[in-house]
Amino acid sequence: LIISIPVRPRPRQRIEWVEEKGPKCIAVSRIAGATLSGPSSIDFVLRDRRRVRAVMDDECPALDFYKGFYLQPEDERICAKRETIQNRVGASCRIQRFKALVPQVKK
Repeated sequence: LIISIPVRPRPRQRIEWVEEKGPKCIAVSRIAGATLSGPSSIDFVLRDRRRVRAVMDDECPALDFYKGFYLQPEDERICAKRETIQNRVGASCRIQRFKALVPQVKK
């Protein structure tokens, strides 16, 4: 099973996302899309509008996920310390951990 997940450019908004402890895994069926959040992290946008940040391992080079990326989960879940994200030109990084993102309005 290989799933392709499109990535949308990060929208300009007045919301700051604060990281909190996240889950170990995310069900593939919950993922609606993804946005870039930094050179070694991707925010998954879930169907219930929550967000979870995938933080890549320290060995991860800055990857260009602008046109999307691929995941090949072992089952119907994407898990930290197990799954590897691969961009369209073949570079890859392992997901080290997930962080739950809580929105806070910037003042």
